[in-house]
Amino acid sequence: MQTKKKIMKPSRRNPAPIQEQIMLDYVERLGRFREGRRAAHVHLSRLQPFNRRQQHLRIAATTMQPVVQRFEGIVFELFNDDLVMICKGATVSEMDEAVLRLRFLFSDDPLLSSEEEDNEGFCTWYDLEEDYADVLALAAHYDRGRVEYDKAVQKAETENGEELPVEPLDPPHLAIIEKSIAQADLSSMIARQMIYQMVGKSSPQQVFEEIYISIDSLRETLMPNFDITANRWLFQDLTRHLDMRMLAILLHSDDCSLRQSFSLNLNISTVLSPQFLKFDATLTDSQRNSIVVELQLIDIFGDLGNFYFARDFLRDRGFRLCLDGLTHLSLPFVDRAQFGLDLCKLHWSPELSQQLSSTNAMTLRNAVQKLGAERTVLSRCEEPESIELGQSLGIALFQGYYLDRLHNSNRTSTDVARTLSQAMTRQRLHARSTGRFS
Repeated sequence: MQTKKKIMKPSRRNPAPIQEQIMLDYVERLGRFREGRRAAHVHLSRLQPFNRRQQHLRIAATTMQPVVQRFEGIVFELFNDDLVMICKGATVSEMDEAVLRLRFLFSDDPLLSSEEEDNEGFCTWYDLEEDYADVLALAAHYDRGRVEYDKAVQKAETENGEELPVEPLDPPHLAIIEKSIAQADLSSMIARQMIYQMVGKSSPQQVFEEIYISIDSLRETLMPNFDITANRWLFQDLTRHLDMRMLAILLHSDDCSLRQSFSLNLNISTVLSPQFLKFDATLTDSQRNSIVVELQLIDIFGDLGNFYFARDFLRDRGFRLCLDGLTHLSLPFVDRAQFGLDLCKLHWSPELSQQLSSTNAMTLRNAVQKLGAERTVLSRCEEPESIELGQSLGIALFQGYYLDRLHNSNRTSTDVARTLSQAMTRQRLHARSTGRFS
């Protein structure tokens, strides 16, 4: 099946649709008033995606406001995330104050970490008295570009038949989805993904399996027109309700694969809840020793006191602990041994690869060694390059769809038959427990 090409949207919701048209009108009117005016075109579109999130772009535009207010200026936020600042009576050094602050904010980006001082990769300067024609052409270029971009997006959405989420999750809709979760049968949304050990060119060996409720399935089933992960804090609250449903499923399941050798991503408040104590009471010591409880970095730092209490409780009961949610940004600030954790899960991303090729490479490599490469899981591995990168850091534990495909390609017919038999057994047990037989 041929996959249709997707149009890449900017990192933020676009500013007012007429920003480019306003800029063109503004520059045209400046034709007779060029004296003392300068423009700075900041190429934020050339930064890596991890530096072009909504909050970054919002701060970038705000950073320019002091200069704009001092010198009768204006800032245009363009559809591709670029900024154009035009001021009257400001020297290059005075306008450069704002640009230098932006360079500092994004100094970890490869564009800036490897850029020479005379390189215009980040900012292009114009003196309207001399370069008016260039600025006018730039404004016209973006005006045409916005029209073409909007048409391309509309065409792509029509061809793909996709209705993209138009609204982020908000508190009223969170209440609705939480009520739906409490009533819905979520057993069909349970997903599994194996963590593998892979040394050199050897075949991936299964270590344990992560069990979770598929967020994509949940959204498509309950709220297809909402992005339930858009607001991090509301999503965090939603996961607490999902934790309770997951524990309920585990408590009432007859599936033997849900009793040992798996990991479970839980909130700290869930670990301290009566529902978790009920789940713990059903386990033997050997089962607890084979179960890994994954805790999110954001949850740990949200309440360190509760984390230390939950950690001591889990370790005393025999569970293993894993810190989930590490990225190339948070990696240098985490000490696994100090937190008293058994494992850490680092998310692979193109940005991680880029940072390991930049001036930050040694800092990141040292951070992995401090975590303990043998205690680190590199997750979200979708390409062979992610395995090569992990092994270059000394990592041997991996998780991701690429590993799943690689493992499946090495399976024998006996392995396939055994897995199919186990899946059919789980299906029969589920049907018996729900009273639905096929």
